[in-house]
Amino acid sequence: MNNKKLARITGLIYLLVVITGVLSLAYIPSQLIDWKNGNITLSNLIKHESLFRIGIALHVICYLAFTALGLAFYRLLHSVNQGFARVMLILVLLSIPISFINLQHKYEVLNILKVAKVKLDANHATQALQNLHSYNDGILIVSVFWGLWLFPLGYLLYHSHQFPKVLSILLMLGCLTYLINFFGNTLIEDYKSLGFPSYLSMVSGIAEIGTCIWLIIFGFKQKQD
Repeated sequence: MNNKKLARITGLIYLLVVITGVLSLAYIPSQLIDWKNGNITLSNLIKHESLFRIGIALHVICYLAFTALGLAFYRLLHSVNQGFARVMLILVLLSIPISFINLQHKYEVLNILKVAKVKLDANHATQALQNLHSYNDGILIVSVFWGLWLFPLGYLLYHSHQFPKVLSILLMLGCLTYLINFFGNTLIEDYKSLGFPSYLSMVSGIAEIGTCIWLIIFGFKQKQD
């Protein structure tokens, strides 16, 4: 397979990761979860259980696609720098088991819903919300790896000389923004209320969406042997 075709396939896989990630991590939770009211959340989950289940399925698709993405980028970029390509792939693969294990909290919510639909208890809302918060804590932990892999990826794309330098630099900066948000959330109780964390997330968002679109449209040049 030539580099141009491989790059476009990589871009399509990246787009799948982005779409499933946005739906499962942002859109679906925003439709179901009221983080300040467990009763409203439980009611929404009971009424729209199928949407919650779709969200779990999308998580799985996202993590499987992310695995394929790491492998595709490794194949595309290992000739640029073998060491950085290996580090990039290792960081991707380390995130996968953590992500899957973290899903147990959402399956526990499904168990709570099963019981609540038969006989609702006052504790069910609290238990469901606690599990959702625990899931978010797990996402915070895995976000370290979601950030770290962007640095070697940006470095490899920068030195490939077949990719926009601006996007490469934004990918490397995206690594920093993930880490800032992780340590901010860990060390500062009301970190999210400070306002700027959402702007930091835009850096990696622009970089990653821009990368997948560029790869889909332009790909890479045919490698000269």
